[in-house]
Amino acid sequence: MIRFIILLLLVPVLSFAQDSIDPEAKIILDQISDKLKTNDQLTLDFDLTINFPGMDADKKKGRLIQKGSKFRVEVGPQIILSTGADLYMINMETQSAQLSAASSMEASQGMMNPKQMLTLYDNGDYFYAITGEEDYNGSRVLNIEFKPKDRYAEFSKMRMAVNKNTNDPVYLKLFNKDGSQFILDINTIDFRGSIDEDKFVFSERLFPNIQVEDLRID
Repeated sequence: MIRFIILLLLVPVLSFAQDSIDPEAKIILDQISDKLKTNDQLTLDFDLTINFPGMDADKKKGRLIQKGSKFRVEVGPQIILSTGADLYMINMETQSAQLSAASSMEASQGMMNPKQMLTLYDNGDYFYAITGEEDYNGSRVLNIEFKPKDRYAEFSKMRMAVNKNTNDPVYLKLFNKDGSQFILDINTIDFRGSIDEDKFVFSERLFPNIQVEDLRID
């Protein structure tokens, strides 16, 4: 799914032990988790920047909309749409889509409910700690860094910046072992706005001329 990262040298290198979990970081993460769990819906606008070594940065705007188990992620011409039971990977440029059972995508490719991405810390797969503070886009933020316990994980670490005043996530950064870096700048988070149910529907009316490849196994 969508992942994140860049700006590796702006914050000190990991200062926590290889087997540590920072209790102060857990308090902050629990507060973020509680906010997500107590709100059934979420609209999140973001900027996604992808860097590969020796290449120009690829920058796109995106939006995540979620209500219960249904969600929709839009990044450029790509749309990921989950009805809760089915998951569509839609490319508006090629006018094509792949349809899979949401449960099979979760099992085979780690495709998860997007809000779960902000609560991954609680599944026991990561070490994490507060590594410092910085000023970022006019806000004072705390940096929390995560390292996977699995030595074969594709990424080496992830960083989350959290607004010190609101405890809202400000950005997520992912550092991959191949040298690529992703950054997800979170512009707005809305838990209360009206959400059109059509956002979670795939139909010929809403997506005319889209050719669907059905990958579901009966």
